Amino acid sequence: MKKNSYYVNLIYIVLLLGSGSSLWYLQSDFQDKIHQVTQRLAEKNSNTWTISVSVGGAMPSFKLFALSGDAISSDKLSAQLLLLVFFSPDDCPACLLEAKLWREIDQTYDDSEVMVLGITKAPIDAYKMNIFKRGKGIDFLILLDLNGQYTSRFGITKTPTKVLINQQGKILDASTSGQSLVEYKLFKRKVARLLEMTSKDLL
Repeated sequence: MKKNSYYVNLIYIVLLLGSGSSLWYLQSDFQDKIHQVTQRLAEKNSNTWTISVSVGGAMPSFKLFALSGDAISSDKLSAQLLLLVFFSPDDCPACLLEAKLWREIDQTYDDSEVMVLGITKAPIDAYKMNIFKRGKGIDFLILLDLNGQYTSRFGITKTPTKVLINQQGKILDASTSGQSLVEYKLFKRKVARLLEMTSKDLL
């Protein structure tokens, strides 16, 4: 009996040691995850969501060429609300995700209400851009910003960035990429609300 008791106690000790090491591993893994989340939040606050667009100020005027070769000038636009989308089709995974949102807004409103214009740095690979447009079902105009000069003058630091502008050229809102359906719904509500306000001349 003493020998059996000895083995039983030994098994208990092994089990306790094993559970202790498992708890230590779980605690260590949990701490690593907390550290990773903290780093992501820090990056999001310091870099990823940095916007230097002057909300409330005037939109810098532009005359840019579309993919079709037509020159588009800001002083010829007459939509109640203008949505400028600064994006890149090459090195911007978030742009691929958010393209659905731009398309939905473009298809929801007439150009006289909300006009969506995409702006991307030129030169670009025209083949890749056309693949991007077809793949995402994008019909709105894409304007080419030579060497990113207009993008820099506007104050855009990250892509994609969305800027909402009223008919008088006042910048009403600027925001970077959303990563969830909830954020997309909130942005669409914001567009609808701002359009209603511009219709009533409240902005």
